[in-house]
Amino acid sequence: MQKHYDVVIVGGGLVGASLACALADKGIAIALIERNPVPADSPGKTDPRATALSIVSRQFYQAIGLWNRLQPFANSIKHIHISTPSGLGFCELHNQHSELAALGYMLDNHSLLSALWARLRSAENIDIIAPALLESLQVQKLQTNLILDYNGENRALSCQLVIGADGMHSKIRQFWNIPSYTFDYKQTAIVSSIVVERPRPSWAFEKLTNAGPLAMLPQKDHSYAIIWCMQPELAQQTYKLADKHFLSGLQSLIGRRLGKLQSSSQRFLFPLHLAMSTQIVKPRCILIGNAAHSLHPVAGQSFNLALREIAHLTGLLMQAKKNQQDLASRQLLRAYSDYCLKDQNRIARATHILI
Repeated sequence: MQKHYDVVIVGGGLVGASLACALADKGIAIALIERNPVPADSPGKTDPRATALSIVSRQFYQAIGLWNRLQPFANSIKHIHISTPSGLGFCELHNQHSELAALGYMLDNHSLLSALWARLRSAENIDIIAPALLESLQVQKLQTNLILDYNGENRALSCQLVIGADGMHSKIRQFWNIPSYTFDYKQTAIVSSIVVERPRPSWAFEKLTNAGPLAMLPQKDHSYAIIWCMQPELAQQTYKLADKHFLSGLQSLIGRRLGKLQSSSQRFLFPLHLAMSTQIVKPRCILIGNAAHSLHPVAGQSFNLALREIAHLTGLLMQAKKNQQDLASRQLLRAYSDYCLKDQNRIARATHILI
């Protein structure tokens, strides 16, 4: 039997889960489709990355009642030191200059996703369907029909609105044959965590090197998350170095401001490119997060951009629900597209200039 929902969210990562949490217990029937299994307690520590949240993003999580869950895992950033390749030119940003409690916050992705899923499991209006793969999509005038592969069996759903939060290789975007503007930065990011001799609480560092930017971001346990960007060939060579030589190369870039670099965790490689979908709405369909845009991590803006999209979309959906309007009306889709495309293009241009 086909079950009908108001909204189906495809993708249960940070973006899809944050959107579902924003709509939790709001009177909107939601199905959240995730391709990976979701354990009973937490999704497992499979993502090595950490996320920088802006003040606006913290306010978003406060507004939806999640910041109290996240705050124990969040490390505040109150000072940012940015230096040029030579090290002779630099600038510093301080929270007291802006009269803010912090300039931003660092959370490891595991803790963030675990808190989101803990909230989702308690939401009465959300059905979690996982592990499941989207097999087909059929858009009709008043609804969209979906067929899922759920534990090896077909499962049929229908809804007013489908939201693609399924990442840069989005099946929703592929279904609609939406092209993307792409730009290869010819850089790869090495992601790891570093233990230092003299941690400086709440200080973040960014070094603009000739090979690419290096960011060191303070974590709750006084280690530093590093995002070290360089040409792909050099990244492969650096990735394979013994810890001693890896730390020595990193030390030569950042100097002794944190004392001796003592150890590093497992390293991961992530190719970097810009991808912008040429459209983010189609009939009864919306793209959000990396399904709509993928940015260089140099300024940590991609996820914060997605949270602004979520906040705007949540407001549109709640207003439409209050007025008993179609949740996928042309007016709603246009309002989402007009607002979000402008924001996406602005951030993409600003980020691109920094590379």
